Amino acid sequence: MIVTIIIGILASIAIPGYQKTVEKGYGDKAKVVLQTCYTAEKLYRLDYNTYGLLNSLISNKYIENPNTGGAKFSYVSLNVTTTTFTIRAWRKGKRLEINQAGPTSYWTYP
Repeated sequence: MIVTIIIGILASIAIPGYQKTVEKGYGDKAKVVLQTCYTAEKLYRLDYNTYGLLNSLISNKYIENPNTGGAKFSYVSLNVTTTTFTIRAWRKGKRLEINQAGPTSYWTYP
């Protein structure tokens, strides 16, 4: 019985740390996806003289759809014009963003 109590105490200490590490990993992956979208936007602008919506980048084969394959974040294009774009990733009420100038102030997760 004492062994069970000790295991329970150790688990209660380890599980939150593990969950935080997993969330950080999801955030790191989202940053890579956003940086890939950033590169795709720059290439798209070279070809079309404008930035594109996420759907345009996907349909023109600049990137694969980041919202498929068990994605932990949801990705969306915002404020897309000929000279600006913002791509946002969000999960559990928190967000990461990148725009035409690079990562925004929303670049930490969790």
